[in-house]
Amino acid sequence: MNSTAFLLVLISALSFSLGALPAHSGDLELDVSVKSVGSKKSGRSHTSNRILVVRIDNRGDEVYRGLKLEWKVAGRDVKTRRTKIVATGSESVDLPADEEVEVETRRFSFTTTDGKVERIRSRKKGQQDRFKVHPDTGARYSGYSVVLKRDGKVVAEAGTPGVR
Repeated sequence: MNSTAFLLVLISALSFSLGALPAHSGDLELDVSVKSVGSKKSGRSHTSNRILVVRIDNRGDEVYRGLKLEWKVAGRDVKTRRTKIVATGSESVDLPADEEVEVETRRFSFTTTDGKVERIRSRKKGQQDRFKVHPDTGARYSGYSVVLKRDGKVVAEAGTPGVR
């Protein structure tokens, strides 16, 4: 393997291992965090409620009006392990010059139900009992994607690997 190809592989591996880093474009910087706003356990079901807290930092002298903040949250299905979009939304944001604005998304939730094993007793003497397995169901949090647009053009974005 030549040194250029090795360098490209190393850079791409490093970018995936760093995870969700703040994204910036020019004078705008996005920093996103996921905040838990409570959970509830009822029998075998567990519900986790969360919100995204998006901090938008305008480091320039320009005032931005009518920016559109779009976000998506992904969850991984417990049974099939497939990633699916669980919640989406958008907000209109105005950014004063050289200031920071914090935007909280609406609440989204993930619900999982624990599976169970049911024993089926054999009626015939000498036969072993059988078991029926009911697998876990639901979705767990997987990641997010946040995009800040101005006149339909992306000016800043942030997200976790695999969700962008």
